[in-house]
Amino acid sequence: MSDIFGRLKSGAGKVAFETEKMARVNRIQGEIGNIKRQMDSHYMRLGDLTYRSFVNNEPQSPEVPDICQSITSLSQQTAAKQEEIKRVNAEQFAAPPSTPAPTPAPQAAPSPQQGAKFCANCGKQNQGGVKFCPECGAKLD
Repeated sequence: MSDIFGRLKSGAGKVAFETEKMARVNRIQGEIGNIKRQMDSHYMRLGDLTYRSFVNNEPQSPEVPDICQSITSLSQQTAAKQEEIKRVNAEQFAAPPSTPAPTPAPQAAPSPQQGAKFCANCGKQNQGGVKFCPECGAKLD
């Protein structure tokens, strides 16, 4: 019975672990989305400045190098966040060590009964006429 509860507890632990992992990945993906929106904003500003410079036949705006540097920085942040997602996805659930089932106290060997059979697999003494060991299920000779 304790084995069933142990499995249930381990399964619940794994579900909680995977849920928390998914939440972390979703949070990081949200951060990536915010970074990409900032990049889009910088691209729009860069395009606007470049177009105005071209149309008005003016030299490049002094803002252009700063915008390009910001885009490069944001791109590096995105790559770092994507690596973080890979690390989170690679994490594996480690089940807590289970408590071993209590070992039964050794029992005195039963006195042989008339027609009793001993199981060759587990050694349990069985009543005569029994075809399978009720302890381990092995076929009795």
